Amino acid sequence: MIYICVAFKEEAKPILQQWSFRRDKRAPCALYVNEHIYLCVTQMGQERALRALEALLQYRPPQQGDCFVNFGICAAPKSYAIGEVLRCNYLIYGEQSLHLDADTASIALQMHDTPCRSEHSHAVDMESFALFDKALPLFLRCYCIKIVSDHFEPESINKETIITLLHRGVATLKEIIDENCCCHRS
Repeated sequence: MIYICVAFKEEAKPILQQWSFRRDKRAPCALYVNEHIYLCVTQMGQERALRALEALLQYRPPQQGDCFVNFGICAAPKSYAIGEVLRCNYLIYGEQSLHLDADTASIALQMHDTPCRSEHSHAVDMESFALFDKALPLFLRCYCIKIVSDHFEPESINKETIITLLHRGVATLKEIIDENCCCHRS
């Protein structure tokens, strides 16, 4: 299975539009399911995201060969274009860091507790580090896909813009899903 976590419903919409899902109303978190994917809407912030992921992992424990993906928006320096898709493989929170195995150039993503209104040298979000800190020991393959939504101007983001931007990231997500479904355990 492929476990995908997104922070909020707008981030899930392009995924729900791309593949057929059913809502699992028995799940202890907001969970959508299909043959190959568990899509969990965690809510914003590291504490909520971590609680939702922990609930999902207890409800549907990962097995050998499963992979984990965090998909969503991030703020980034102006060196990244709005709508640019980032495959982040170096995650930072305070003095801590995590490395994801990836065949791409190193892209750092720094987690903050609140939306950032001032320029940072890395892309930033509010959930990634907490999610991967939990997921890395449990999954053989982990991917962090972020789409640049703003240049540290959180007030400029709206639902319509988010959905449009995230459609750009769905192609990258589709590649990961296709790759991992082909290599999935039998």
